[in-house]
Amino acid sequence: MNYHLLPASPYSTYQAYLEKNGASAILKARSLGPQAIVDEIRESGLRGRGGAGFPTGVKWKTVLDHPCVIEHKADGDVTIHVLRGRICINVDQRALELEQNQMVIFNAGVVHSVEALGETVLLISISGKSLNKRGSH
Repeated sequence: MNYHLLPASPYSTYQAYLEKNGASAILKARSLGPQAIVDEIRESGLRGRGGAGFPTGVKWKTVLDHPCVIEHKADGDVTIHVLRGRICINVDQRALELEQNQMVIFNAGVVHSVEALGETVLLISISGKSLNKRGSH
């Protein structure tokens, strides 16, 4: 089996991703529903990009089954930590700074995670220091 993090030629915009195959992926996700999406992610063996490589399906299943999500589905949220608070674990932030293509893939991942978890609010957590650094480029 071949594993690919990025496509052979980068998507220049999120719209380009949608036109190529992203829209069909989002429609498929919506038709499957949250539990089926999480099951597919678990079966795929997808892992996070952090140092531990934690299984994404396990993390999403935990969130999906958490009482606060079940009881307050309409008020749920997804938080994405772009900059982790640990030394030398800035993989996501660095990728987003250097590669526009990574940002497109990041956006796609955000959409799919929100669909999978049936959430209505998305919070992206980055530090003020990162924003200042980004603005200086």
